[in-house]
Amino acid sequence: MAANEQHLFGTGYLRIGSVGGTLTNVANGIGVIQSAELDVSYQEKKLMDTPQKSMFAVDVAFYGGICKFKFETNGFERDLLVRILGGALTSNAGVDTITIGKTSKPAFVRLEFDGLDNAGKSVNIVLPRAYSLSLPISLKLDDFGSMSVEFEGLPDTTTGTVATIAAAQ
Repeated sequence: MAANEQHLFGTGYLRIGSVGGTLTNVANGIGVIQSAELDVSYQEKKLMDTPQKSMFAVDVAFYGGICKFKFETNGFERDLLVRILGGALTSNAGVDTITIGKTSKPAFVRLEFDGLDNAGKSVNIVLPRAYSLSLPISLKLDDFGSMSVEFEGLPDTTTGTVATIAAAQ
């Protein structure tokens, strides 16, 4: 984390950019994140023996691993929309317009999150190749413009890495 960064209200800072790229807060920063969570989960298949030998599973196999990173912003993030949806941004007289065309599709991005708690513990989470299928934007009066986004990580095509987690205690 750069010396001039401050986490004023939220759990951390997020950067989203090109897969394989080096991300900076200026060029790729989305801003302060209100909440964030990482979920790595698997499906299991219990391997059974014949009932005459054991009524309990004798082993287990795992498959269907999923690595998801979910975050919530407190306000409307124009750059996030453009990066995730692959839309075109135009600005005219102070009004930003994002156009989502009929050939727009989810983009693969590199996601980096720096989290910091009140006690000074920090965590850095990187998904080198991730995508999002949904971008809900709340238009309720209480939380107008807040966005809750979930990314799913895929293995990096070079290293096979799905995610890295670095935590300072």
